[in-house]
Amino acid sequence: VVGLMLVAGTSMKQAWKGLAIGVVVGLLTLLPWLMRNELATGNPVFPQLAGVFGEGHWSAEQHARWASGHAFDGSIIDRVRFLVLPDPNGSFAGTAMRGLLHPQWGVLGAGCMLAAIAALFVRRDRVVLTLVIGLAIQLVAWLGVTHLQSRFLLPIVLAGVPLVAVVVGRLGRAGVWVAFGLVVVQGVWGVLVYAGQREGNPGLAIAPGVAVFTGQLEPKASPQGVVNFGLPEGQGRVLLVGDGAPLYFLPDPLYTTTWDMGVLVEAIVASSGDAAAQADALRAAGVRWMMIDEMELSRLRESGWLHPALTPRTIGELAGQGNPVGYWAGPGALGRILIDLGP
Repeated sequence: VVGLMLVAGTSMKQAWKGLAIGVVVGLLTLLPWLMRNELATGNPVFPQLAGVFGEGHWSAEQHARWASGHAFDGSIIDRVRFLVLPDPNGSFAGTAMRGLLHPQWGVLGAGCMLAAIAALFVRRDRVVLTLVIGLAIQLVAWLGVTHLQSRFLLPIVLAGVPLVAVVVGRLGRAGVWVAFGLVVVQGVWGVLVYAGQREGNPGLAIAPGVAVFTGQLEPKASPQGVVNFGLPEGQGRVLLVGDGAPLYFLPDPLYTTTWDMGVLVEAIVASSGDAAAQADALRAAGVRWMMIDEMELSRLRESGWLHPALTPRTIGELAGQGNPVGYWAGPGALGRILIDLGP
């Protein structure tokens, strides 16, 4: 879309200069991540294009799970329908809406589409046509190359909002009232969405800051608090099982994303079902405690994204090799369990 804007805003003789500069700047911007991937896996765009650059440290099974978690398996008709209609088979962020009418966008999606339609009836020039084409490209990209998560529609702001502004500006005096109404509705909508977060207490954790998430305020009340302030120092590391977000666990927990193997899966695969051998392998890797997130494991398992070795039975037998030292209940019968495997 940026390239389209560059071409539309200048003559064709000069457009190649802007496009060339854009390509160079884009590559330089991405270069640190491309180099890091290349050095770590041998594939600069890992895990994409594994068939071209190589699979890196992942097995074919891991690549298959990654692909299943980042693909949409519906028909073309389903894709187009989900642009404006709810998904009858799923719920995303509390709503079955995936597309332009997701509540989080307010009037943004509808406003962009109405502006594109209204563009047919106002004075059209290169600016209007370029913005309409840019918006269309972004919608086609969302429909064709993503797994239709609503957050991937955010880039329509780039072409959609200027299109709304240009079209409204060409409505004359009526456009002033339309613009005023859009700003008021979007502003009020945003406030209402924010006010409804965290069960009506959106700013509950802002005032105390990071101390809420690290457990510093109430060390015994949260898993992070017990791990960060209740365990003896220098006697081993904590292994997060299921949890792939270690930011608030200190000082240096072991963890993996659901797509990676990690010491736990490697120990399970190598042990042929021997829980005692698995526990010994973890201790040899420096692990003293396991923080098992049953809720996240269940979610990943139901999604088909969890490594097949991480079954409830396997996790339960391994946990039986240590002593439970903490439990935090979650929804239903699932929660978080802290296991001490011993030195």
